[in-house]
Amino acid sequence: PQNICATIWGIIFWYGFVSYLIKQLKTLKMDNLITVVITLIVVGIILWLINRFIPMASSIKQILNAVVIIGVIIWLLRVFGIWGGSIG
Repeated sequence: PQNICATIWGIIFWYGFVSYLIKQLKTLKMDNLITVVITLIVVGIILWLINRFIPMASSIKQILNAVVIIGVIIWLLRVFGIWGGSIG
């Protein structure tokens, strides 16, 4: 029963969050959206290249991945105006 309640609340939260993001995407200018997509692709490729070709301990790779992902999430929240206003 508790897992079902948690799942339902999770679905409600993500539905609301995704709805809000879609509404924000509609208000973004197309050049801002293209910038966001290109930036995400470049960051993803750079992170993949670092993980693939630079030898380092797996614990350091996990920390690096976490830091980059948290940074990208914060940046996206700011771009969409959810956290701290719009920067785009």
